[in-house]
Amino acid sequence: MKQLKNLFLAFSLIILLPQLSIDLQAQEASSKNSARQSAKDIIKSNDLDGDGKLSKDEVDPIFRIKRFDKVDNNPKDNLLSQEELTVSYKNAALAKAQRSKKPKSTGLKKVKKSVENFVGGIANEINEVGK
Repeated sequence: MKQLKNLFLAFSLIILLPQLSIDLQAQEASSKNSARQSAKDIIKSNDLDGDGKLSKDEVDPIFRIKRFDKVDNNPKDNLLSQEELTVSYKNAALAKAQRSKKPKSTGLKKVKKSVENFVGGIANEINEVGK
């Protein structure tokens, strides 16, 4: 019976893993697009001179004091580009995830647990039929 359970688990993982990989790639792409879109929106709403970048005069005073120089990767121009803001948004999201107290379960662990529960249920049904 244990061999049947292991065989079924392996078969299920072979079927489900490609979908999991696609889902994780989609989440990553969504996160990148979200950061990119946020940066684009910030520039669009604050870019007074229309150059596609933000100067110190175009940002909130608190942001200017606390974050501007940290986000500006090219301090010679004193401007924030969409790329610099996108990186900043990604880094902030990463830092927030790392500060999270509860470790997040990976998609693979969730799939494995679901498959184990499914296989266990089928094994129980087979045992009942065999009685």
